[in-house]
Amino acid sequence: MLLFRVIWRKSIDKPTTASTNGLFWRAHKQQCVCVCLLQHDLEEQYRKEKQENRTTGEKVKLYSLRMLVNVFVIAVLGGACFLIYWTSIKTLEVKRSIDVCAPLPRNLCFGKDVVLQTSMLS
Repeated sequence: MLLFRVIWRKSIDKPTTASTNGLFWRAHKQQCVCVCLLQHDLEEQYRKEKQENRTTGEKVKLYSLRMLVNVFVIAVLGGACFLIYWTSIKTLEVKRSIDVCAPLPRNLCFGKDVVLQTSMLS
C-alpha cells in the first residue's frame, strides 16, 4: 500500500514520470496477484490439513455447538411465528369487541345490534 502511494504521488507531481511508473506498477501488480494467489492456496491447504487432523473431542465440541445454534435459531423462528399468530388473534378480538356502530345512528348499524334491533321490533 505504501508503494502504491509513493508511485501515485510521483505520478501526480510529475506527469512525465507517469508512463514509467505505470509500467513499474503493472509489473508489480502482476507480482502481487501471484503472491496473493499463492498465499490463498497455502491458507486453503492449511485449513484442510487442520480440518483433517481434528481430534474426536474437537469434532464432538464442534457438532454440539452447531446443534445448539440450530436449536436456538429454530426456537427464535418458532417464537416469531407464534408472536405473529398471537398478535393477529388479539387484534381480531379487539376489533370484534369495539362497537363499530357507535358513531352511526341505530337504524344504520350493520354490526351486532342488527339482531337486537330486529328482536326489539317484533
